[in-house]
Amino acid sequence: MVAPEIKEKDEEILKHLTNIVYIPDESDSLKFELVFTFSENEFFTNTTLTKSFVMRDDDEPLSGKGTEIEWKEGKDVTVKLVKKT
Repeated sequence: MVAPEIKEKDEEILKHLTNIVYIPDESDSLKFELVFTFSENEFFTNTTLTKSFVMRDDDEPLSGKGTEIEWKEGKDVTVKLVKKT
């Protein structure tokens, strides 16, 4: 399910992923949290990133909220730099 979303630029970052923890919401079966733990890396300073999800009844995500990534200077893979000519 996740594999098609992983891009080449993500692969170097994911090499630093050391653990993923699933935490269900005990009061609502349609809510859960994932905690991603990373080793020290050249991309960001966070050691853990958390993503909370609310699912629809058909197992599709309805919404999600995550930790703000503290990118190191020039290492934000979500930003594309364009040179003006």
